[in-house]
Amino acid sequence: MIEHVDQSLNYVNETTSYIQDTTSFFQNLPGEVEQAVKDSAAKAEFMNELESMQQRIEEINLLEPPVIASDVHDQLLQYNEQLLIHIQGLREQLPLPDFNPVQYFEQHPITQQVNQLNDLINPLEAL
Repeated sequence: MIEHVDQSLNYVNETTSYIQDTTSFFQNLPGEVEQAVKDSAAKAEFMNELESMQQRIEEINLLEPPVIASDVHDQLLQYNEQLLIHIQGLREQLPLPDFNPVQYFEQHPITQQVNQLNDLINPLEAL
């Protein structure tokens, strides 16, 4: 029984931390992209950050949730899939010479996915 409680607590803590970090990353994304377009050093650093975020998402997707968190984890997987699509799109588009960040974010709104991801904190904390 204590093992299940520990597993649940670890899952909740790790997933909550992930959601907070990921929400912050994606909320700051438009400004980071604008800077990357203007500065080649910032672009290289940002491309590394995108790769790191992609790895973080893939790692959290591999977590084995406790039974009581399976529904929340399923939602998390769905939202993460959308975030991975955004990351891949940026990794493909940002190096292009005619990349327009304003146009990109108009065509690929991300706010809804970030808000949905952030909304998972309450059900997680209720576990």
